[in-house]
Amino acid sequence: MRANNLLRKISKYENLSIFLVLLFIIATIILVEFFFVRGMDITKVAFVKPMNISNVLLQVSVTGILALSMTIIMISGGIDLSIGQMLCFLGTGMAFLIKTLGWNGWEAGATTIVVAVIFQLIMGLIISRTKLESFIVSLGFLSIYKGFTYLITSGREITIEGKFTFIGKTYLSITQNFKIGMIAIIFILLTFFVWFLLRYTKFGRRVYA
Repeated sequence: MRANNLLRKISKYENLSIFLVLLFIIATIILVEFFFVRGMDITKVAFVKPMNISNVLLQVSVTGILALSMTIIMISGGIDLSIGQMLCFLGTGMAFLIKTLGWNGWEAGATTIVVAVIFQLIMGLIISRTKLESFIVSLGFLSIYKGFTYLITSGREITIEGKFTFIGKTYLSITQNFKIGMIAIIFILLTFFVWFLLRYTKFGRRVYA
């Protein structure tokens, strides 16, 4: 009975519930590593070491940024199945502009962002005007992005060397052993921005409505 009452009280605080779930996942990973991987030697547990935390932040940042946009979409009752293929299309498109057409990185990056906004606006207009399910429309756009990607690359790999490497290799030193990558900083800042947008703005209230 007391356990049920405690769970009901915790469930009232949404942020606390999320924090406890994340804490449980982290604790489970640490215990599995401690008992089954490191032979119960606490000094060898690497998951909580500063360098590993820095690497984890770096690895999840791109997916996390995409997840922020998906969060807004799903709260409003929609879904976007095309977001992964859109990332592929935009990445290959930017590489094509840089390597084949000789554009500099900033021009290609800005053009890519504009193209992304235009495509997403078109998809949003189709959903809002025709009242079609976002599932169906985004599935169609997934095929469109896949087609454009193949049209650009002809099935071949496009590589660009030395472009935008500073984003992945620039770090902010917090301590001697703990550094945060630039892309992770961008992800953290965007997380707070989306949280503020949803919680304290008129747009956020409309999304939840």
